[in-house]
Amino acid sequence: MAEPFRKNTAPCIAYIAFKIHELNPDAVMIAAPADNHILDEENFGGVMHKALDFVSHVNALTTVGIMPTHPNTGYGYIQHEGPEAAPGIYKVKTFTEKPNLELAKTFIESGDFLWNSGIFTWKCKTIISAFEQHLPEIFELFDGEKDKFNTPEEKR
Repeated sequence: MAEPFRKNTAPCIAYIAFKIHELNPDAVMIAAPADNHILDEENFGGVMHKALDFVSHVNALTTVGIMPTHPNTGYGYIQHEGPEAAPGIYKVKTFTEKPNLELAKTFIESGDFLWNSGIFTWKCKTIISAFEQHLPEIFELFDGEKDKFNTPEEKR
């Protein structure tokens, strides 16, 4: 599903999570921006399979981090902390949106920061619970109409 115009991804994610959940309460999903440039498709596929497998067994929201190659002020940074929750999967400690160059250099030197890819995985029911807790107005909007999803009434 794609947004028809830039509005914010939360409503789009909530809509599709509720829609999929109505079809399969145990479904997992990926939320990804359309503008990522994937060079190593095989490795990317492996990372996504690992993330989907993790969230299918653990009630967690995952974000995919990219090993930085240089300080870059155009990316957000995810700081992770150990120990690993599963091989290659860490708990997020902090997120910093597009830092200045000096801070980006510090992040790279520390070794525990990744670039934020903007790609997420989760169980539909886990993200729906997160909406209920953190964005109740969005939760209530979609929860109140969920019986119409995947029916002729949905478009109305």
